[in-house]
Amino acid sequence: MSNRNKINLGQIHSGFIDMSENYENQGFLHRVSIDVKSLEATFPWLVKFHKVMYSSVGSRNSKLLEHLLSLYTQNILSSINSYREQAFDMIRLKNHITRTLTFFHLYWRDMKEFVGDSDSYLNTMSLLLGVYIDMELKTFKHTKDSSSIVAKLLSALWIYLNHSERHIFRVILKLKHITKKCVRIYEPIIMKSFAILRRNIESLTDIEYIRYLLVLKMLKRTKETIEEMKEVNKMALIILGPQTPKMRDELLKILPKPSVGHENETLWLLQPNVFDLKAACSNFLTFEDLVSVQSKNSDATNCQKSQNVVEECNVNREFNKNETSNFSQNVVIESGYHMISTDKKPLHQNCPAGFNSWCKWRIAEASGDVKKHRHPPALHPEVQKMILPIYKDLSRLDLLERCLGGHTQNANESFNSTVWRLVPKHLNCGFKIVEIASFLAAGKFNEGYNFVLQLMQELNLVIGQQCKMFANVYDAQRLKRQQRRSFSSTREARIARKEKNGTLLEEFEEEKGLMYGPGIAD
Repeated sequence: MSNRNKINLGQIHSGFIDMSENYENQGFLHRVSIDVKSLEATFPWLVKFHKVMYSSVGSRNSKLLEHLLSLYTQNILSSINSYREQAFDMIRLKNHITRTLTFFHLYWRDMKEFVGDSDSYLNTMSLLLGVYIDMELKTFKHTKDSSSIVAKLLSALWIYLNHSERHIFRVILKLKHITKKCVRIYEPIIMKSFAILRRNIESLTDIEYIRYLLVLKMLKRTKETIEEMKEVNKMALIILGPQTPKMRDELLKILPKPSVGHENETLWLLQPNVFDLKAACSNFLTFEDLVSVQSKNSDATNCQKSQNVVEECNVNREFNKNETSNFSQNVVIESGYHMISTDKKPLHQNCPAGFNSWCKWRIAEASGDVKKHRHPPALHPEVQKMILPIYKDLSRLDLLERCLGGHTQNANESFNSTVWRLVPKHLNCGFKIVEIASFLAAGKFNEGYNFVLQLMQELNLVIGQQCKMFANVYDAQRLKRQQRRSFSSTREARIARKEKNGTLLEEFEEEKGLMYGPGIAD
């Protein structure tokens, strides 16, 4: 990424981005600096945190990020317990959390493609977000319009937790400051989270069932009228269904088991005083943590087994690769020698043997009628001298190995592959659509997304700041992506993915037929 487009994480945390360019008044920067120092004087642990944070800018270290998150979260929890009665300090600390959340998110987003497991990060981030949302709920003035803070908190949940439904509902279950006074804030957040949730009732696991049931019970407890409670019951039946799924033994300790033959187990569990909601939430979150730890241990145990399997697959792949290359070499050579064979000098040693062979001489050999077989006129000797070296060049192993898996083109640089990605052959597209796709493919391939901006300008479309930033960042990262793709591990995964996509397109084409191609419209 160029210096012009690089995001200064340190400046974001201080509350500004390139302020020296956007503000001529240097007094503004001075006030920001004083505010940071004043906050460090109130919360001394911030001095150490800021030093570690600023030193981390520019590196991609998942361990360092986990250390920063844990250090910050632990100190935030300690500070809240010590300064909870001092409202002004709590507001300043809340604003600091807002900036730090942005820092953590940008740091993680810059390196998440290099990190296999993001569960640990999202778990710690959900803990910090829960603290932040509780502070927002506590400091919110109920005379204000709640729509702005609802949008703010909902965006924070979905962006900072990477749209992970499990972690978003985990934050909701951890909220402490849920009262009837705050119902205007957290009710839209819960309703919106369920609206985005897209699941079939049959696909719910026992863990998911309990997670959503507890959140719905939290929501129902704040309702005052019978009609409002009935609406929650109706929503619960749509999301969860009337019956509980089969529960594992550990979860039966969290929720009571409905009596046998109960018509509607979900509504029975939503009734008040059936179980202690606070204790159930705490026990369920502890159970999720335990499952996460067990999953990590299981992954670590299976890691060595997976490596052994990969090594064995690599050996088999190399063996099959050599066999395939030798077979392809024979196929190329046999066609050349087949064309120069004569009755006196048959050269069919490379042609496939047996009755199913495409070579008529081999069929005659299998039936014992070789003497009766007559060759058609062979190529002229002068032509043979010119054409046989070409066959030998085409049958070189280093050339044939490039064709293994059907990769006869360099898909990263092929113009055709860029066009077919926009308009796959199994879709019905007219001449004009294919022509537009060709123009777009050529422009993006040669000039990147700046070509799209130029096209938008020609069409008199307004280009916003976000659109321009996206184009700049995308083009700046093209080199990074290419460097990453050059690694053997990512290259093998990419090849496997392309083979899978190629097979899928072939299935579409076999099922629906080609909608356009050479000679179809003749």
